[in-house]
Amino acid sequence: MKPSSQQRIDAFFKLIAPWRQAYHGASLYYLARQDGDKLSIVFARIYLDVAPAILIPEPFRAGEFQAGQWDISGAGIPLEHLLESLLSASGCVIEGHGRLHLAAANDGAMAVQEPAVLLP
Repeated sequence: MKPSSQQRIDAFFKLIAPWRQAYHGASLYYLARQDGDKLSIVFARIYLDVAPAILIPEPFRAGEFQAGQWDISGAGIPLEHLLESLLSASGCVIEGHGRLHLAAANDGAMAVQEPAVLLP
């Protein structure tokens, strides 16, 4: 991964740090394509909320694609560790979903969106 992508990830966690304790719920939403024994993430979003998710649907599979939502907060994994695991070569095994892997682009870049902070 490019250093600039890591800097954006670090900036994200720095920006939310003052309100980190307010986020009681965290969910991973993803769309992935089967790639051997892994699911390569095409799109993913981590959503932080002040309340835990109420309804988490089962992953949906259509051909080689899978879409899912996973309750991160219920697993007790820190977000930073989840990201490290998703970005690792072996990916992250999530029960009921499979082995998810988030690969950088060919140039090593990751698209990291600035957080939409809804608190004043």
